[in-house]
Amino acid sequence: MCKITLEPCSILYSSSVLPKFFNCENEHLFPSTCKNDIHEVKFNTTGFCMDPLIKTDKPDWWYSNIEGCGLKCKDSLYTENEHYQIHKLIAYCVLLCIFLNLFTITTFIIDWKIANKYPALAIFYVNVCFCISYGGWLVQFLGAETREDVVCKKDGTLRKSEPSASENLSCVIVFVMIYYFLIAGMAWFVIFSYAWHMSSLQALGKIQERVDKKRSYFHLVAWSLPLILTITTMAIGEIDGDYVTGICFVGFVNMPARAGLLLAPLAATIVVSGYIIVRGLILLIKVKIESREIISEHSSRKIRSNIVRMGVFTIFMMVFCTITFGYHSYISENSKLWNDSLQNYILCKLTSLSSDFSHCKQEKRPSVAMLQLQLLAVFGTGVAMASWVWCDASLHSWGAIH
Repeated sequence: MCKITLEPCSILYSSSVLPKFFNCENEHLFPSTCKNDIHEVKFNTTGFCMDPLIKTDKPDWWYSNIEGCGLKCKDSLYTENEHYQIHKLIAYCVLLCIFLNLFTITTFIIDWKIANKYPALAIFYVNVCFCISYGGWLVQFLGAETREDVVCKKDGTLRKSEPSASENLSCVIVFVMIYYFLIAGMAWFVIFSYAWHMSSLQALGKIQERVDKKRSYFHLVAWSLPLILTITTMAIGEIDGDYVTGICFVGFVNMPARAGLLLAPLAATIVVSGYIIVRGLILLIKVKIESREIISEHSSRKIRSNIVRMGVFTIFMMVFCTITFGYHSYISENSKLWNDSLQNYILCKLTSLSSDFSHCKQEKRPSVAMLQLQLLAVFGTGVAMASWVWCDASLHSWGAIH
């Protein structure tokens, strides 16, 4: 009977609110040999879940040691103003990135006969992938209740371990748009690195033929690898919603899933493409130094431009990826502190003897500046990919329309 009494709100068991006789292990108060004829006693269930908790019938989503209540969908670790700041930043960045990606795609289409060659063609596919991926971020702004429909369950709790038979597919669709095409974009970036390195070698004509012959293999790898990872994520149920960013993605709850299905592919992309690009840059620098007196001024200027362009491009990619890994390390190291702080806040409200909860505060919360920096890195990558066409050749292509 003691244990039945504590079940609905066992979070209070270790607090000073409960009398000492609620120590159910006390053999003097509760001898194990006593007969209990009313052990099936049920308690009044007309109580309510105190904010930031919300009533839910799903035991899997109950907050730790609080029966019948789960955390509400809206992220309690961020304030109302912080939610507004993040949503506004995402809206502006998404619109900018989609515009720039579409501009790049259109530029390629206008000059398709010339642009339909590697390595530039790989950048075209990268921008296509990123444009669709950012479209997944844009979905949350399509209607007044769209964000809640994507990331929240019908009972008002956050979506976790999707896909779910009891919920609609909006969360899964957003996940596929963002995740599949993000991984595909990474694969195309590796292909771009390889094709660019090959084009940096001598006998350019022969090398171009060798690269073009591998087109089918490029497409096979770039579209099938993300598909395998996407299906794997859905099969093991690691799609989670996140209210503050308004999307469904892999491993918001389970850090190992995030490391294996997001950070590992990203690390592989950086290591492989970085190695290839550095080798290509070293090769170009050697060619420029050793043939300074042989090649024409025009060729020398072209090589120098290629070195600078690819060097700056690579530096931006490395910076954005470093920020991403730093942010996820920050999340991994501090998530327990934030969750403990939230639990103490909830416990403070539950044990408060008055209706004024102003003395209850969350001492530890995630930095909104860190999240904003991570979002700038995510969207900055799209801007960097679109910048490949920011050159004189693109102006000539657009000018040819008239």
